[in-house]
Amino acid sequence: KAFISYSINDNDQYIVTLFSSKLREKNFIVSTSQIFYNNILDYNTQNEIGDSHLFVGILTGHGNERNRVLEEWR
Repeated sequence: KAFISYSINDNDQYIVTLFSSKLREKNFIVSTSQIFYNNILDYNTQNEIGDSHLFVGILTGHGNERNRVLEEWR
């Protein structure tokens, strides 16, 4: 199981789709955050991260969710 947390601009979100597809080809079950623009790490996200074998954080200079990704990583 892999968890992908990302902060990228809307035009580049295809990267997450491509990366998720590659992980699924390797038999990973992929999950991501479902709640954005919120500084509180919700219970479901905490469980998804805790149950994952791999955490992938994708940050870009133009992403609006940098703090959320860093909080999920912690």
